[in-house]
Amino acid sequence: MKVLPALTTALALFLAGSVLVASSVSATVLCSVEAGSDHECLEDHVYKTGTTFKATLKSSFTLEAGFTTFKCTGSELAFKTTSEGGSEKSNVGLTFTSATLSGCGSCSAAMEATPWEGGSVAWTSGTHNGTLTASNARVKVECLGTSCVYGGLTGTLKGGSTATLSIAGSVTKVSGGFLCASPGKLTAEYEVAPTAGGSTFIEKGPRQVILCKENADPCLNRWVIPQELKAKLEGVTTTKFEFHYEGSKLEPTCTSSEIKVPFNAAASPLVGTSSAFNFAACAAGTYTISPASENYRFEVEPKTAAGQKGNATVTMRATETSNNPRIRIVNPGVFTCEYEKKEVDFELTGGNPAKLTVSQTLTNVTGGKCEGDLNWTANYEITQPKPLWVF
Repeated sequence: MKVLPALTTALALFLAGSVLVASSVSATVLCSVEAGSDHECLEDHVYKTGTTFKATLKSSFTLEAGFTTFKCTGSELAFKTTSEGGSEKSNVGLTFTSATLSGCGSCSAAMEATPWEGGSVAWTSGTHNGTLTASNARVKVECLGTSCVYGGLTGTLKGGSTATLSIAGSVTKVSGGFLCASPGKLTAEYEVAPTAGGSTFIEKGPRQVILCKENADPCLNRWVIPQELKAKLEGVTTTKFEFHYEGSKLEPTCTSSEIKVPFNAAASPLVGTSSAFNFAACAAGTYTISPASENYRFEVEPKTAAGQKGNATVTMRATETSNNPRIRIVNPGVFTCEYEKKEVDFELTGGNPAKLTVSQTLTNVTGGKCEGDLNWTANYEITQPKPLWVF
């Protein structure tokens, strides 16, 4: 008697996961730690594309083929992730690279036609588990001159320090005579773990910020990422700098300023490094006002409070190669004053166009005759993407 490798059938790793339909979008991921009550796996804990796993038969593998029942005592499955999932409406993609059966008695049973491509895992909402699907799995059984081939395996992948794959259900008859049951019935249970070791949980992917073309949550009309955000001073307004020098209050303004930030990958927060951040036409040419760098890290985090949805906080901070955001004010031949802040927060208000405002106090790092701190205010309008709401 022989049993079809439950693992093969199990290998139909959990297919289509969850689809996030509200203010953020997420789907299935395989996670190295158990997520909290929100079931969102942080990016650092997501098993990436190319991670390999091994499934080992825990209990007997039994395939009921009609004319006889095949039981096997050994089975191993090896598979790798072909996509890590996590993006909208996506599950974890799998390819089974090998599959074996052993200890099947006097009859023969074997996994065939590996690699099995097109497998998947889909998260089961509200749990740390999922459905594993391997539609291209194939198991061939032969006994007493009768041969049957079954395929299309589905099982429950239960997360844990050692994950388990349980298969208990019908398998499709691919070929074989009238003695071969159609469908067959397969039961098996496997222990599943990354080949490098570690736990496996099935969770939602990391939340992703949505750039929306309309004020709608859930958002169905989105801007595609990669996307570049462009902002310039609103209308005829100016950006204003208020500080003190030698006891006098100075308030120079600039009539031109632009910010450009490319966002190349969906994430939460949405992160990009500015390609442009500058001031021009300042104090009728009397002063030169400039950031210490045009390249800062910008993070976009949507607001979730009632009445604030569609808006966001945009935080500017240092990159790995730049210092904290710093503004330098120069009156040639008279003074140079510099001010900085670890994090500079802008408020993004969704609309057509969206608005970006800043009102921040930066700390004096020059000292001397440059007295006190700097108050910086500005009102920008976002020219791209337009219109824009953030969820």
